[in-house]
Amino acid sequence: MSLPHDGHRILAELLRHAENPGAERVHWWLDSPHGAGRDDGWGEAGPVLSVGVGPGVGVVVWMAGDESFIATGGVNAEPATYEKDEWCDVHYPPRTELPISVVAEVVERFVEDGGRAASVDWQVYDPQAESVTYKGQAADLNP
Repeated sequence: MSLPHDGHRILAELLRHAENPGAERVHWWLDSPHGAGRDDGWGEAGPVLSVGVGPGVGVVVWMAGDESFIATGGVNAEPATYEKDEWCDVHYPPRTELPISVVAEVVERFVEDGGRAASVDWQVYDPQAESVTYKGQAADLNP
């Protein structure tokens, strides 16, 4: 879900979703108000934050140009599955699912200036190598 940059509204929506114990783990895309937004097809992009939100937890991936980082130090021992869109689910690595309070801090920093929060550890991440399951298929296409 792509949202405009109204920081208070964005955080309220994320937190409201995460408060629901039955909430599905879904994806939100946030374009930085300080950059060009998502990749324009030529490899040029301003910062983008991919935020997966579920009940009390979330996953964040910060991307700009050809750089991508995933926040680590999370609570999940197993891969965490989030619905990326109506066609596929993404399986994030262990220790990348963070408490929603930490996700909120990361989103706040991103909305402020497009940067990565210093309050979490970041690891280089390759979105092209994501483990993805397409709806209706049982196997990962990128093992």
